[in-house]
Amino acid sequence: MGNHREPSSRSNILKLLLTPVIPILTGLTPTLSQTSAAFENRLLETPSYKTVTIAGRTWMARNLDVVTYRNGDSIPHVSDTYLWQTQEAGAWCHYGNDSFYARSLGRLYNWKAVTDPRGLCPTGWHVPDSREWLELADSLGGMDEAGGALKSTVNWSLPNAGATNSSGFGAVPGGYRFENGFSYVGETGYWWCNDEEDESLGRSIAMMYRERGVYSIGNDKKMGLSVRCVKDPR
Repeated sequence: MGNHREPSSRSNILKLLLTPVIPILTGLTPTLSQTSAAFENRLLETPSYKTVTIAGRTWMARNLDVVTYRNGDSIPHVSDTYLWQTQEAGAWCHYGNDSFYARSLGRLYNWKAVTDPRGLCPTGWHVPDSREWLELADSLGGMDEAGGALKSTVNWSLPNAGATNSSGFGAVPGGYRFENGFSYVGETGYWWCNDEEDESLGRSIAMMYRERGVYSIGNDKKMGLSVRCVKDPR
């Protein structure tokens, strides 16, 4: 396929780190609840999501892991590097084309999937824009510090700077897909926003294992990034 793979020893270490999948979020200050068991768009392997309410907004406490749009239409699964780069419609993939990662990190989506009018998030939810991410960070001490409160205390490479997961958000380092393969799993998490920098760059949010901040970054729309959904305001 031509996809870049990390050295096998590193990959095995990362899989060991990721084995304690999705810690149970209990005893946290924010309100946690279970969402609908079906979500109306046929989630695979994960019939429900934990949620967390932070500063009055309810977020999924896990990366998105769907293979259909809100209306039930399938999202193409594209593993081949060339086909991913030339894909003109929405698509998803596993990090490294390895389904092992989906359980703890979710799936990676391209920009077309994020902005498809059929809806990537379930009914009543949407992909947040950069303003909503900024408001989330501001409620947790600002962009320079909020990463610590948002990052999970597991699944990250050390030192996982400042990580407490005190918010219950449970941000995990899903890495990304780019034109030559995959990179940064265990070290960096990237999440699409639903607004764009320009015709070629979509806005995204990043958190890093060596940093305690939250960063706004423009990424090529052909890249594959993680997605979090936020509940529609009432």
